[in-house]
Amino acid sequence: ALKNVAFRSNKKIFPFEQFDLKYNRPDKVFKKLELANDKQTKMYNLAYQKRLKKAGFTEEMLGSDFHLPVAEVKNKYALPLVKYDDTLGFYVKASDNLYGLSRINVYVNDVAVYGSEGMALAGKPKQLNKKLNLVLSTGLNHIQVSVTNEKGVESMREAFDVNCEMEKKPDLYMLVIGVSEFGEQGHNLKYAAKDATDLANAFRNSTRFGKVVIKEIKNTEATKENILKEAGMFEKSKEDDLVILHMSTHGVMDENMDYYLATHDMAFVKPAERGLPYTELEKAMEKAPSRNRLMLVDACHSGEVDKEEIELAHNTSILDNKNVKLVTRSGNYGVAPRLGLNNSFAYMQALFDDVSKGMGATVIAAAGGMEYALESAEWNNGVFTYAVLSGLKDNSADYNRDGIIRIDELKGYVTNRVVELTAGRQVPNARKENLNNNFIIK
Repeated sequence: ALKNVAFRSNKKIFPFEQFDLKYNRPDKVFKKLELANDKQTKMYNLAYQKRLKKAGFTEEMLGSDFHLPVAEVKNKYALPLVKYDDTLGFYVKASDNLYGLSRINVYVNDVAVYGSEGMALAGKPKQLNKKLNLVLSTGLNHIQVSVTNEKGVESMREAFDVNCEMEKKPDLYMLVIGVSEFGEQGHNLKYAAKDATDLANAFRNSTRFGKVVIKEIKNTEATKENILKEAGMFEKSKEDDLVILHMSTHGVMDENMDYYLATHDMAFVKPAERGLPYTELEKAMEKAPSRNRLMLVDACHSGEVDKEEIELAHNTSILDNKNVKLVTRSGNYGVAPRLGLNNSFAYMQALFDDVSKGMGATVIAAAGGMEYALESAEWNNGVFTYAVLSGLKDNSADYNRDGIIRIDELKGYVTNRVVELTAGRQVPNARKENLNNNFIIK
């Protein structure tokens, strides 16, 4: 639906995402409509300030007018519609008669080639003529080019398509992390490490890929330094390869609204000291040349939880026509700021959601104030990872029965299966998804 929403000013139409950085302000909306208390409004404002900082801007840098820089591909209509190799060169002309140009952005199938911040332009010129070279992906390449000025405003995206007929067999780069054992043993989980092993095994003997590179990090090995070091493997990928990162552990939000995934040696009351910032995982994924990126976050979310979720955990015994005991996966360590939202997953959404920018990856996260783990001799996994595994097994997630599983099929299957298994109390969330790159998983 976002593709059909736009701003209109002075009889001109501006794409919705052009001004997301300036106008995506739930704090102002909630305050105006009196939909939130002061603490919630303050939380959303803090989230906005963090997003500005992450993008490299301040509120003062954002202009108040609807002035746009201009970018065009000079040789757009001379470019081939079909190529039989994977190289493409084109010329970009850009200008802004009021402000300097700070960045140039190139997207292939909505994946930012130069990262979410784009390519920095030295000296912030008002005029730009530059040749760019791209490596094409196999199949359709929807290419978009834009520039961003020093006020944080992005130009209209000049778009064109090139189909690459070159056959390339993809490789798989997969990092799976599972933490069941913590230095603070009171927070130990039962199935997290096994989740990592089982998911790795589901891909280990795949014949779809030319090369399968899988790294498992579990329990005592799961330190911040070790995880980020091993995540460097993604930088070895190529444009058509598949990159998967899976992490099964606790998720913790501290009093500064920074979100961490629990490492083996993290202090739960001080996650900033040894915990793994979620943003670091995003950066690791963003460095991958691969344009097919999937992150699976099977993490508990601490803080306030819904009373009915707790009642479900204690009272539900019949699920999926089996006598299965449903137990919670998170402990009561209460380190999240208590601002009146149902659980810390809402904080993470407010902090990181951005409809237009990101790492071009699909991120599927296990939602709910706590994570569920099904105790069963037959299943023995967290419910989220169990749903992923069951979707891959025997191609259960292949809804259209064409012999392959695409990312939208896996996402839909996992969502429906988790809802079914937890009687609707837990719904996986596609926190980010690339709508223009429905890549193949299996």
